[in-house]
Amino acid sequence: MDINWTGVASARTVLQAATADLPGKLGSVKALQLVCDQAELTNAGFSCRSGKLDFRSSRFGRQSLPAVIQYSHVDKSIRLRLRSLRLAGGRVTVAASYLDGNWSADIKGDALVLSAMAHELKAAGLELPALSPEGTADIDLDLRGQGASVARAVYAVRLKADSFTDVAGKYAGENLAMSLSGKAQLLRSGWRIQAALEAQRGAVYIDPLYIEAGKQPIHASASIDWQPRGRVLTVRDFTYEHPASVKMSAQGRLALAQEQPVQQLRVAMHEAAFPSAYATYLQPWLAESLAGNLETNGRLHGELHIENGLPQRASVDIEALTIKEKNGLFGFDNLVGNLDWSNGKLPEYSSLAWDSGSVYRIDLGSTDMEIESTGTAVRLVRPVRIPVIDGALDIESFALEYAEETGLRWEVDSILTPVSMRELTRALEWPEFGGKLSGVIPAVR
Repeated sequence: MDINWTGVASARTVLQAATADLPGKLGSVKALQLVCDQAELTNAGFSCRSGKLDFRSSRFGRQSLPAVIQYSHVDKSIRLRLRSLRLAGGRVTVAASYLDGNWSADIKGDALVLSAMAHELKAAGLELPALSPEGTADIDLDLRGQGASVARAVYAVRLKADSFTDVAGKYAGENLAMSLSGKAQLLRSGWRIQAALEAQRGAVYIDPLYIEAGKQPIHASASIDWQPRGRVLTVRDFTYEHPASVKMSAQGRLALAQEQPVQQLRVAMHEAAFPSAYATYLQPWLAESLAGNLETNGRLHGELHIENGLPQRASVDIEALTIKEKNGLFGFDNLVGNLDWSNGKLPEYSSLAWDSGSVYRIDLGSTDMEIESTGTAVRLVRPVRIPVIDGALDIESFALEYAEETGLRWEVDSILTPVSMRELTRALEWPEFGGKLSGVIPAVR
């Protein structure tokens, strides 16, 4: 230490240290020197309002930082502010304080390079997916703690990324602009974490989903409690809104150490708007099925309740939904109705109707039906007439039941009233011939 008095209560102060070890995996610093031309020494403490801190770091290279330091003799508190720390290709400002074992740190980073940030986080022991990001981020981080423990963290991140991708091709993104904010609070038994995401533009691919932000931002938020001792994750609230596509929310409890982790889960689909909901969130999972090549329009909403890994209740309300298989295998116009199911002993009742439809290009007319379901059994409440070309399929009864002991069992009793063979063969693109087709299916099991 070198002190040269320049006034009654001020002095030029130089503090030097050959080396110092930083906590965790931050490495060490060498040639540490703090120069304060106007240090103030009073009975209350020490103050350096315009200093400069120089050092060489094994992690951060050579640094020369404007510094402000205040120390109070009265309460033994320390305040420190460092500006223009070169880190991850950008600049970082740190404002920290310490009093009676309690500390705080406000960290602001501007134009941090994402690839360099990923490298620094990996060097600090935080493993992230290898995404090769290209872009920058601005961060605001407010930390509070005691001793070596963090008690609260408030964060805000503004990210702009030209692209990112992984080697396996399972994750990718382009032209991204998004913000992430929230806080984490230490509880007696774990952590309470709140987060909010807004994606203003860009597209991401998360195998097999491709999600693109449109004219309105995509929003997601979550509030969760994490208990590390039992590895229990409680989702207090989760919301996701993709404008003109889907809007949903969820609550639940996951015991990750258990063989069946899903103890409770409630999912509410407040709105699914087609065709966007189908093209973005359903079609990628249905690509290899009969429902993987549809034209859709309309809306639906519903709920799902799961207890101990087993579905307990589900409902879907269909609003003017039109679906057409692009190769003509099937289609229905203006589907409406409500589908309700539960795993209880009391029956649930559903209804379903359509204006017109087709199966293998065979035209079907306007139809409506009522359905009763009880656990693993489904049956028609009343007979149903389905117009078929110029005839009709009259279904007197239909029942379907599944049991682990007997497998799938079904029963149908129906009559096909005369249908023109000329119209039928034309629809199927077969050689045309005349006559009528009719028949009876008497209680087939």
